[in-house]
Amino acid sequence: RLHTPPRTAFYHPDLTHAADYILAKAGYSTVAEAFHAGLPFAYLARPQFPESAVLAEFIEKRLGGMHIPLHAWQAHTWPEHLAPLLAMPRHPPTQPNGADLAARRILKWVFPASLH
Repeated sequence: RLHTPPRTAFYHPDLTHAADYILAKAGYSTVAEAFHAGLPFAYLARPQFPESAVLAEFIEKRLGGMHIPLHAWQAHTWPEHLAPLLAMPRHPPTQPNGADLAARRILKWVFPASLH
C-alpha cells in the first residue's frame, strides 16, 4: 500500500519508522531517515546530482535496497520491482543516534549540575 500524506500533516521520521520500506528519490535526508530506521530503500537515481552515485552505493551496501529504473516509474510498472524489496529485513543501525548524543551534550553544557 502506497501512501503519501502531506508533509505538513505528519512528523516525517514517525512515518519512516512506521513503514516497511522506503520508495523515494535518493536524497541525503531521506537516506539518513531510512538508515536510522533500518529500512530497505527502493530509490530513483538522480544522475544529474553529484552525490547520487555515493547515495546509491550506500543504499545498496549499508541499507539493503535497490534501484527502480526511471522507465519503470514512468510506465507505472515499478510495483513489479518491489517483491525483492519486501523480502529484505530491517537493519537497525549499530551507531548511536547522533541527535540524541548532541542533545545530551547540549543539555550537559547548559545544565551541568542537573545531569549526572
